[in-house]
Amino acid sequence: MDYESVKYVEGFIDNIIYRNEDNGYTVFEIIYQGEDVTCVGTLSYINTGEFITANGEFVKHAVYYMQFKISSYEFKAPADKESVRRYLSSGAVKGIGSKMAERIVDTFGDDTFRIMEDEPERLAEIKGISIAKAMDIANQLADKHDMRRAMMFLQNYGIQMNLANKIFKRYGNDIYTIIEQNPYRLADDIEGVGFKTADEIASRVGIKVDSEFRIRSGMFYCLNQAALQGHVYLPYEELKRQVSSLLLIDIGDYDKFLMDLAIDKKIVVRTEEKSKNVYSAMYFYMEQNVARALAGLDIKCDENINEGTLLTGVVLVYACVCVYEYNDVYFVAGMTLVVLAAAVYSYSYVHNIYKGYISDSTTYNADIKDISKRMYITGVAIVCAS
Repeated sequence: MDYESVKYVEGFIDNIIYRNEDNGYTVFEIIYQGEDVTCVGTLSYINTGEFITANGEFVKHAVYYMQFKISSYEFKAPADKESVRRYLSSGAVKGIGSKMAERIVDTFGDDTFRIMEDEPERLAEIKGISIAKAMDIANQLADKHDMRRAMMFLQNYGIQMNLANKIFKRYGNDIYTIIEQNPYRLADDIEGVGFKTADEIASRVGIKVDSEFRIRSGMFYCLNQAALQGHVYLPYEELKRQVSSLLLIDIGDYDKFLMDLAIDKKIVVRTEEKSKNVYSAMYFYMEQNVARALAGLDIKCDENINEGTLLTGVVLVYACVCVYEYNDVYFVAGMTLVVLAAAVYSYSYVHNIYKGYISDSTTYNADIKDISKRMYITGVAIVCAS
């Protein structure tokens, strides 16, 4: 083969050697003009048995010799009898092996692919194919077509392959409406997608910076970021400051957007005396459960009980609640150190140090993760001092 003059190849994908699902970089083999050709490039979608046409040029790899570097490509449906036979025999469609592929192609000839897409019930004319199996084959072909189209659509907005697959699996053919109207849904529904990723996609799509979807998503993002720093809620004014800093726009009616989020049960707004606090709903109910568990202890004992034992029981139950709700290693470590400290010092000494950390459980309303870390640090100090 004259490698320098070849700028175009086509053929069935015979073997996928390597694929990076994050960025789509793929190394695969096709047979072109009777020769095995190794192709490399970034593809939004690929499957063994697909027929591909590609433009590019051959480059010499230091180890693997000549490879065809793809600059543009297109997948095409099999057009003739031999192409359809080879495609079906490749295993691209589950439930069809080489013998079944032969029977299908022998029956329908060059019209096979059209019948499979437009009149799939006719496949039941083939021995060994029921109506149910015929419809399953048609659905597989439709799914492959939908996925190819979706991957190329998402790639236009800079979405990497791994994430594109997650989006398509979650939304199916609804992705076009969601991406073009409210890409901020990705931050709520797709693991690994945060506000900033959704905001970048929205910017490419052309969503306005003062979109209501953007403002609500930005508010919820600020609350979740605060939770990562140990805050189960933010004061209303602090939330306004953080949201303005994040979105860089003037928001006229914050209360309207808070009401929308509250109606969607994503946040809880609590007003106490002169303060207004805004919680992510998940953390609000976690805090309530911890307070309820503490109040439910209702510990009663006689005057002779060892106070260190009493403290140990309380903190261990509290630690169990925190592990269940928060998986908080700082708290567990802190509680262990409290028990050790109680064994070294008197109960009253330890209790005075921790007074304010564990307060009256009926009025418990504190920042648990921050408390956990401070308890851990203080516990270390106590044990080291001993």
